[in-house]
Amino acid sequence: MRGLFFSVYFVFLSILAFSQKKVGVFYVSLRLEEPFVNDLYLANPSNGVQNRFSKTPVFPQYLLDTLNNEILRFASVISKGKSVYVPKVTAANDTIFTMSGGELEGFPRNSKKAALLSGNDEYLDIRFTLLARGGSEVNMSSGKPSKYKPSLLVSIAYYDKLGVQIKKHKFNFTEFKWKGEKRKSIYTKAVVDRRSGVLHPEDLYILLRCALEMTEEKIVGNE
Repeated sequence: MRGLFFSVYFVFLSILAFSQKKVGVFYVSLRLEEPFVNDLYLANPSNGVQNRFSKTPVFPQYLLDTLNNEILRFASVISKGKSVYVPKVTAANDTIFTMSGGELEGFPRNSKKAALLSGNDEYLDIRFTLLARGGSEVNMSSGKPSKYKPSLLVSIAYYDKLGVQIKKHKFNFTEFKWKGEKRKSIYTKAVVDRRSGVLHPEDLYILLRCALEMTEEKIVGNE
């Protein structure tokens, strides 16, 4: 009897895994407004990855790897499916994270038409723009307010397997919500030497992670 139970349970899990829709994340845009990029220049993390053309210092690779995984988890939650990246067919260095025009490179930037060839059940286009103004004050590691009042623009579009748009979300967050903290603080323990008043990659990572959490809460909470 026990063996029969486990057999049925295994079959149930297999059917569940097989029936879970596959969601292709074909476009991810994480854009930082110019003041944030300027701070990255000033912070100049010694463990950062550099663009081989412009030598622009960007996020340390370990932060970007974590962010990469968090975006996939976020996509799975909001789409209620199993999310995978749809890489650029022509890109030789998709996994190299650099900074170009205020945008983090290395995430998928595919066209919808090309993405449809990957044979997924649904597709996602995810875009975040972090602005240096329009929001409320956040604290620096010194405890003093940052010179920026960050806000966030979000646009997420869902498409079916034929490329027809199913739905779209657009948000403008002017208040960052901090889980488990009363104080609005964006810094983590410093792993690089800090310069006063400058937002380091760790600080910007916290803002982006918070952006994912707020957006997820907004979407899931309204469904």
